Amino acid sequence: MATFTRFEEIEAWKTAEFMVVKVYALLADGPGARDWALKDQLQRASVSIMCNIAEGFESRSDRTFYDMLRRAKGSCGEVRTLVHIAEKIRYISEEKVTAMMPICLKCSGQLQALMSHLETTRPEVRSRKLWCAHLSSLFHFCTSLRRVALLHPLTSTPDLKILPAPARPAGTLGSWGRRGFGPREDWRRDG
Repeated sequence: MATFTRFEEIEAWKTAEFMVVKVYALLADGPGARDWALKDQLQRASVSIMCNIAEGFESRSDRTFYDMLRRAKGSCGEVRTLVHIAEKIRYISEEKVTAMMPICLKCSGQLQALMSHLETTRPEVRSRKLWCAHLSSLFHFCTSLRRVALLHPLTSTPDLKILPAPARPAGTLGSWGRRGFGPREDWRRDG
């Protein structure tokens, strides 16, 4: 794979740029032009692909670049989903969807290839991926232990009760400093 000196040289970024132009034209007229929410979300998701590639590249960190490529790939999936939604509610024709999907899939494939390249050539990215896999398995192991502990009669603790949180005067701030947020229950042991 070639070495990039600028993010504009990355093929996935060029494909994403082409996709942005197509997305802006997609709902420029017709019934979808007035659905500001869908139109805005579709445009933001497509622009996000380009921005995430550029931001990750400019960070000059392989880990950050990899993470931003993952986000860009997620935005590619979001664009595809929104295009399908626009088709289902008859905002765009099947022909426009057929023209748009190969662009989305090409960009997604290019991002995946670049991510795979980073995984195999950059130890920093590879170690992070392994670390995330270890954390995931540890989480699942702890979750399994918790389920067993909850089901097993010898591990239950009868003195553990859920008590209501102390009442706060109306309009006061919760424990995290914003109105309406904060723990609803306190875990306390009797005794």
